[in-house]
Amino acid sequence: MPGKIVRRALLLVAALCLAGCYLFPKEEKVLAPPLLATPEVTYSTVAVKKGTIESKTVVMASFSSALETPLYFRAGGNRLKQIAVKVGEDVKVGALVAELDTGSLESRIAQQKIVLRKAQVVSERAVVMGRDRFEKELASLDVDLATLQLNDLLSSRDESRLVSPVSGRVVYIGAMRPGDLVDGFRTVVQIDDPKNLQVLYRGSDTSVFSVGVDVTMNLYDGRTFDGKVVQGSNSSPADTPDNLRGAIIVKPTTLPANVQIGDGVTITRLTMHRENVIVVARDLVHTYLGRNFVEVMENGQKKEKTVELGVQTATEVEVTAGIAVGEKLLAR
Repeated sequence: MPGKIVRRALLLVAALCLAGCYLFPKEEKVLAPPLLATPEVTYSTVAVKKGTIESKTVVMASFSSALETPLYFRAGGNRLKQIAVKVGEDVKVGALVAELDTGSLESRIAQQKIVLRKAQVVSERAVVMGRDRFEKELASLDVDLATLQLNDLLSSRDESRLVSPVSGRVVYIGAMRPGDLVDGFRTVVQIDDPKNLQVLYRGSDTSVFSVGVDVTMNLYDGRTFDGKVVQGSNSSPADTPDNLRGAIIVKPTTLPANVQIGDGVTITRLTMHRENVIVVARDLVHTYLGRNFVEVMENGQKKEKTVELGVQTATEVEVTAGIAVGEKLLAR
């Protein structure tokens, strides 16, 4: 009897276990991840070929007069009476451009002329009257003294007036007004010759513009003309005006028509010209730790090649060793 009870209990447990299995949800089958196709890598290449490369220095300059005449009063401490010209005005030789206030100088000149004439009359009278040689000499000395005094006054008047020693155009007038004190040797007016022009450049790129170098120049309207450097940054003559010292001066071979002082112009100095050499785009050459290299395709594989460089510009470089014509350079 007990054995039957045990067997029935075991059968009941087994039945419950089998029934319990049907109570759990059916487990879903795990799918394998999809296989991703490796994208095909394509490279853009550029064939190595020969060409011409030039190295240039291009700077912005402007036309200026080759004959610049600054006018100034030698003596200081006097007050300005007037400036008789305007900027842009054309003047002739001898034209009054400025003068100082001389007060009663004109009156003193007129008085001294009278004094001189009186001395001359006395001297002439001594001769006519047959005075002795001492009286004649004294009268003659009075004439000489009066003449010297008049000349001094006339010199003072001349020094108070600035007149143009050249024909040209007024390009500068100092910042001063009537009544201002004038310093000696301070430029009051500058007159330039608008027909005698040169090209003037001041800047940092001066080392390639040595005296005698030929250059090409371009106007804003596209006209091209040649010139030659006549003054370098370190070759200014001792008597060069301060405003031109250290500047590059180029003399045009032929002056273009209708150019004026102040017109802009570019100066181009060709420093290197190489033909029939390997030339590649600058961005195809890479540099790492001082090593220059390019990337090439060989048998479908990317490979680095060390190269040596020659002439270089902003967009191109000359490759003197490391690659040959026909090789394919990676463009990216």
